[in-house]
Amino acid sequence: MAPPTIIKVVLVPSLPGEASSSGGGGGGGAAPAGEARRVDAPNARVVQSVCACSVGGSVLIAVGGDVGLQVWDESGSGLLFFWPLPEYTASPSAPPPPSSGFVRGLAFNAAAADGPCYAHLCAGTSGSDIAVFEITAAAAGSRGGGAARNPPSICLAARLAGVHDGGSAVTALGSAFQSRRGGALCEGGEGGGELISADDGGRVVVWARRAAGGGGGGDYVAAATLEDGGAAAAGVGVRRGLVVVARVDGAVRIYGLRDGRLRCEIVAHSRWLSALDLHPRRDAFATAAEDCTVSAWTLPIGDGAGGGGGGGGAGAAAAAAAGAVLLAPPEPLLSAAAVNSVLTGVAWCGEGCDDLAAAVFDADELLIWRGAGWAGGGARRP
Repeated sequence: MAPPTIIKVVLVPSLPGEASSSGGGGGGGAAPAGEARRVDAPNARVVQSVCACSVGGSVLIAVGGDVGLQVWDESGSGLLFFWPLPEYTASPSAPPPPSSGFVRGLAFNAAAADGPCYAHLCAGTSGSDIAVFEITAAAAGSRGGGAARNPPSICLAARLAGVHDGGSAVTALGSAFQSRRGGALCEGGEGGGELISADDGGRVVVWARRAAGGGGGGDYVAAATLEDGGAAAAGVGVRRGLVVVARVDGAVRIYGLRDGRLRCEIVAHSRWLSALDLHPRRDAFATAAEDCTVSAWTLPIGDGAGGGGGGGGAGAAAAAAAGAVLLAPPEPLLSAAAVNSVLTGVAWCGEGCDDLAAAVFDADELLIWRGAGWAGGGARRP
């Protein structure tokens, strides 16, 4: 296995006033091709979660940490929205509040087709609730010309509480829309708008999105609990009717989205698993952990309605109700070592999103494995 390409993160400070106000269009523009750029999040000491997604023709970057939620433009130089960390409140029976509050767990999600907004941005908090923000078109007459100069409007629509109780901070959020990074959703059951959440107590919950119907874009209801205790999840994702749950104990579990049944469990890493990313175009996923390894895995999915043989009409109906079928356990596409590196993040990137990038704790650099030689075969869609 060839050693990874190391790309230094270039620290590009914001110009005075460039990232100081909500609604700014970003004066610095996109970073030149091949140049990495650091988002200069003001006053942030700890960044807990980062995600990016294409929404309404714009790429938005969401950053959650100890100062709250920030949404940046694609260049990382224009701050479009800021939501300060709310006051921590808990029931009398809950444990004392954490010493430092934070936003952790971020996911964009598709909005209802008959609703007024492009998408939702969901953000978990240390207070165990989930804030749901509506992303709508920019107001007419916004400064500048073209979509790039008209950032969308973002506002708080709802706060989901009462499910992740006992002071368990949210650890991860996921949706099919986020797993595709806003790309076209497939016909295989990805258009329902479900949101997956996980907390420190090991609970993993499926939220169903209700139709808009005047009830507000953030109208979600807890529909099922996949896990209720045990190791916490470091990352969750949705792909074609399956939910991928990456746990901090090194295991990856795959559940049916519709029936909630455990389909498969693999031991992906020997130490604390820190990150999960689903490939936006192929049925594959990647993980990173404190055992200094980055791994890529197949996710062989079949159509529940057509699979499996036997049973005729009743059997086919039952299979369709159960949702997608995991044809086989995930198999490794890549297992690469990053010696003496504590890996804190992983993401598919590059042309075709077939390269893998890993973030290293306390280092301004990215490790990138080029994927031309290994990403094609097993990760292709059936």
